[in-house]
Amino acid sequence: MSQTNKNINSWFMDVFSIEKTSPIPTYQQLVNAVSNAVKENILKQGERLPSINQLSAHYQVSRATVEKALENLKKRGIVQSAPYKGFFVAENLRLEKHKILLLFNNQGSVNDLIYRSFLRRVGSNVQVDCLVYNNNVGLFNHISKTTPSDTDFVVIPQITEDFENLFSNIMNLPGEKLSMLEKYVEKLLGSGFGGL
Repeated sequence: MSQTNKNINSWFMDVFSIEKTSPIPTYQQLVNAVSNAVKENILKQGERLPSINQLSAHYQVSRATVEKALENLKKRGIVQSAPYKGFFVAENLRLEKHKILLLFNNQGSVNDLIYRSFLRRVGSNVQVDCLVYNNNVGLFNHISKTTPSDTDFVVIPQITEDFENLFSNIMNLPGEKLSMLEKYVEKLLGSGFGGL
């Protein structure tokens, strides 16, 4: 193994860690970490990343989670892949900020705390916009349809009388671009919808 690959494996295996209790999805933590490492020149152009199996085993996450992160990085032009060789830091980097739209059900001091905590956790290479849809299904649909396609959604719903209608609209968002923060998981699972 070359010295460069030892440094990369050392960075992935010793320096970067997944926070299991974080509100940020695991795949997004990996995306943010690799993006930041590339931006800070810790990971250099052309360097090979650990394999999907190595990352999955080391961080005790599913292969699908690692694949989702790597595909996200690939779409953003941060990594590239070569058949039977793996993933590499892209040669012609086009580092742009990842976009996340944080959708709150209403305004309030708790949501303000969540927003500030979210900003601290996602890092500086992420652009976070925040909108309030006031439990209004029509407004939620308008926001989701007019948001640029390169934006991921983090939705914080509130269980109300019209929740099933709102929930079905939330589930119309592309699954790979959607994360939902909800503390009443039992109520969600009991509403006739599948788990998240």
